[in-house]
Amino acid sequence: GINAEYGVFPQSRNMVLREFFIFVQFLFFLVLCFPPTNSLKSKIDGCPVFSQISSDSFQLQWIKPDIPDSQLLRFEISLIEYYEHERNQGPRKIYSGLGFRKFVRDVSPSTLYEITIDTIDSTEEKFTSCSKTVRTRGLGNLIQNPSFEFTAPARIPQVDYGNRLFYAYWEPLMMPYELESHVARTGERSLHFRSSSVRNKFAASQNIFLNQTGKDFVRGRKNRPAGLVLSGYSKASELAGEKDDGYSIYMDILHQDGSSEYGHTLQFSPGSHNWEYLCLTVETEKPILSVHIFVVYSGHTGMVWFDDLSLKILIEDQVYQECLPQYIPSIFPSCCLDRTSILADTQPSFYDVSIVSQMTVDRLSILRYMSETWPGPISVSIYVLDYEEDVRKIISLREQSDSVRRNVDFHLVNGDEGLFAFRTLGLYPVNTLRNDAIDKCRTKYSFILDIDFIPNVDAYQEIRKYLPLLDQEKVVFVAPALEMDDFSQGLPKTKKELLEFVNKDIARQVHKNKWYPAHGPTNFAHWYRADEVFGIEYERDFEPYVICPSSIPRWDERFVGYGYDKVSHTTELQYAGYSFVVLPNVFIVHWDHGVPAWRGKGDYVRVRVWQNYYSFLEEINLRYTTTVLTERIQPPPEQQMRDGKLFLTLLYLALVTLVLLLFGRLFLRFVDFPNSPKTIANKGGKGV
Repeated sequence: GINAEYGVFPQSRNMVLREFFIFVQFLFFLVLCFPPTNSLKSKIDGCPVFSQISSDSFQLQWIKPDIPDSQLLRFEISLIEYYEHERNQGPRKIYSGLGFRKFVRDVSPSTLYEITIDTIDSTEEKFTSCSKTVRTRGLGNLIQNPSFEFTAPARIPQVDYGNRLFYAYWEPLMMPYELESHVARTGERSLHFRSSSVRNKFAASQNIFLNQTGKDFVRGRKNRPAGLVLSGYSKASELAGEKDDGYSIYMDILHQDGSSEYGHTLQFSPGSHNWEYLCLTVETEKPILSVHIFVVYSGHTGMVWFDDLSLKILIEDQVYQECLPQYIPSIFPSCCLDRTSILADTQPSFYDVSIVSQMTVDRLSILRYMSETWPGPISVSIYVLDYEEDVRKIISLREQSDSVRRNVDFHLVNGDEGLFAFRTLGLYPVNTLRNDAIDKCRTKYSFILDIDFIPNVDAYQEIRKYLPLLDQEKVVFVAPALEMDDFSQGLPKTKKELLEFVNKDIARQVHKNKWYPAHGPTNFAHWYRADEVFGIEYERDFEPYVICPSSIPRWDERFVGYGYDKVSHTTELQYAGYSFVVLPNVFIVHWDHGVPAWRGKGDYVRVRVWQNYYSFLEEINLRYTTTVLTERIQPPPEQQMRDGKLFLTLLYLALVTLVLLLFGRLFLRFVDFPNSPKTIANKGGKGV
């Protein structure tokens, strides 16, 4: 390509240009390979995130925790199968290395696994350790342990059962059930309930994770998600009463969009009979996230046995002549879309704290007293039963009370669509109202109270002193709640007055004798002498009244009427990693005005609340302990920064190279070199 007389050949010049183009293309290729954010959305560093979950495999992914590369030795991953009865050793190690992805194969369908990722540092010590659970999808019968042959301790116990065993995967509800080894349709065992009183309530439940996606839709004319077939056998002896849901197999369906189908039911016959077979089919309209199966025995006397339960995917065009098709519309737990507000005359500061509560208009007198005791803002949702009459009462109260008019925001929730359920079953939408009140709260912080709990006169000023602590990550304040026997001396205004009442046994922890766990963890013995904030530990069935950021997780709206409406929220706070701190000089006193007229009407409410609670427990366990990958994980901030710098550097180099290339092409086109063929030709030479 070089001639001593004429210099660079034109072909060589074109070759150089082609090489420049190849170099620029290479730089753009590098830019595409290293975008500014290239990996996944992180929940917790070093914790497993699951994707591609099938009946026999799933994929794990994780990111490096905050440890220097020089100190990271390896990751170790172990697997435990829940209720694996043949396992007599420790967890099974499935990976050791420096990768960030592992495909786990040869696992069982419809089975719960616990995955632990240990980050090992250069000293061979655990730097971090994180465990999460995943349940594989079903194949064939989706119910695990359908014939009740295997036993294990309760997985999410709500009562201290000690070392007592139950059937694996079947959580006891309400009253613990007995193991049966003498009567069975197949195998050696069955689920057995025995009751001598209609007041007894037995049930066992199992949650089944389906996580249906678009791939699970039935193709063809219907274009619907794959439906379900539920079946089972039951035997009865001298069972009294009518056929109803109290002797049944009961199924709730939770859809991916958060709506639910409640109450697909197989009702067995009363009396005495041998193994009776029942079956139903369900064609859903939306993809299913999970299914909750309940075996229920409540409101009857006698003995019953259940065996050989089955839940299968409904195959299109397959005939199930013996099965009864059931259709129940899916609903969202929220109610009462007709909502308006009457705002206070005063605009509160965003950085203030508001009491957040809910009520019906028969409690307006208590609200007035609360507004006179609490000088700050109040956000209250009112369940409106007679719109014109209830609004008239609210306006009248605003006209009579300066404190109400100045500080109270009324949020009216029209209950027309729920009136029948409210007046017949007591299905007061308590958590819907709480969420409405906090959603419309105009301050950054909220004091969550029931309307019949009155704070001490200094509570507002005391709480404001500690508000900066709530800006720390995941902290809520607990206000000790007390009850009184004698109101003749009025409510205590200060902690000093309260302690005098306590010493005279006039005041004590609320529900101390009725249900101690509800407020026992507050540690009243320590609080009585405390003059500084102190932390407490969450315990089962804890339902404190809290001061919190208004951005706190919302209350689960499936809880209506009375029971587990506050317990469920505190349980979710614990799952979400919140800590509980008790304030030393803040307290609330229950102003007893009798049991509300709506509370706990009918056996349906008492059974349904347990079903709601155990469905809720399984769902939050899934939500907080199983992270299913739906989008790419973001790397740690420092890694994002390195990726961003690399991206900008490569982009800069590519642009500079492109500018130089364009300039070089223009230069070669318009500049004549002394020995170039173009110059020689212009001088009359023959060229090369």
